[in-house]
Amino acid sequence: MNDIKIVSHRIKEANFDYVTLVAYEPSSFMGPHSSIFSIDDQWFGKIGSRELPEDLEALPARSEKRSKAVKTWQMAQYKEAYDAIIAEHPEAVEGSRLMGDITIKQEKEVAIA
Repeated sequence: MNDIKIVSHRIKEANFDYVTLVAYEPSSFMGPHSSIFSIDDQWFGKIGSRELPEDLEALPARSEKRSKAVKTWQMAQYKEAYDAIIAEHPEAVEGSRLMGDITIKQEKEVAIA
């Protein structure tokens, strides 16, 4: 997991900040990920957006077998992303999980006059 980058996206509201943590791994511009970005000329792909492996791609389209196999494979990627995020941000363990991302709510400190 040492090459994995955890990127945070912050949404600010009146009393809370919502922070979504996303796990990326080294990739390339035309690499095997559908979601990519770069930092200092290094490309990263979102864990959970990898191309289907050949054995899954070869299964009949729209078949129940393919659907179940792809879902299992996708869930394993999401778990990998969650594990990487929580390893770096233990406070995210209780966060809301969606498609490999974890969102946590942080209460803002309110200044008392």
